[in-house]
Amino acid sequence: MPKFKKYERVETVTPHKGVIQYGIVLSVAGGKVTVFFDNSTRVSGHESCFKHSVQPVPTFRTKSFKRKDRVELNFEGAVVCGFVKSSNLFLTTVTLDGGERNVTADTGTVRYSQAPVARDTISTPMDAYEVRGFRECGGRNGDGYVANIYKNGRKVCIAENEGRGGCDSYHSVDHAGVCTFEEDVMAWAKSFATEEPFEPGARWVFWYVFKRPFNVTAAAYWKEWEAETASAKA
Repeated sequence: MPKFKKYERVETVTPHKGVIQYGIVLSVAGGKVTVFFDNSTRVSGHESCFKHSVQPVPTFRTKSFKRKDRVELNFEGAVVCGFVKSSNLFLTTVTLDGGERNVTADTGTVRYSQAPVARDTISTPMDAYEVRGFRECGGRNGDGYVANIYKNGRKVCIAENEGRGGCDSYHSVDHAGVCTFEEDVMAWAKSFATEEPFEPGARWVFWYVFKRPFNVTAAAYWKEWEAETASAKA
C-alpha cells in the first residue's frame, strides 16, 4: 500500500543544501513520489525521501481559480491579463487577451485582475444577436463550420461554410429574419471597417466565437483583419 496519497502534505527527510523542503504530493506510483514544492519546483523521488508534514500550506498554495476568471500575472517582463482556461492548486493556464496564446504558470503567481474588459463604444444592430452551438467541420481550408444564429433569444438561421473556399450560406428558419440578419451584419461591419467589408457574416461569427470572449473589440478585430489582408496583397 502506498505510503502517501495525492495532495498530502510532505517534507523531505533530509535537508537539501541545508534546507528542509515542503510540498504537496502530485502522484504516487511504484514507490515513486512526485512532489510540488512550495518554491514551485517539481521533484520525483523514492517515497523514502519524504515524510508526512504538519507544516501549514502557504496561503498562496490554497487557492485556485474558476474557468473564465479575469486574472493577471507577470510574464516576459510585463504584467499581462487574460481569462482562466483551467486551474488547480499548482498550475493555472491563462488565455491571454486576444485569445492567441495560452500561458501556464504557478497558481501562486496568478492574481485576480481589475483590468477592464475592452468594449466597443459603438452600438450596432448586431448587439441583439448571438451565436450558439458553434461547431468546426474541417473542410479543405480547415475553416468549415456550422452555427446557430439567434436574435433576442429567437433562432434566426443556421450559418454554414463547407471550408472549400466558398462563401457562407444561411439556412432559413425565418426568411425575413435572415434578410434582416444580412442587413444588420453589413451595418455592423461598416461601423468598423474602413474598406468595403468582405463576407461580414463570416467575419462576425468568427469574431463572436474566437475573439470577443478574449477582450478583442470589433474595432480591433477589423483593424487586424484589414492589416492582414493588406499584408497578403503586398
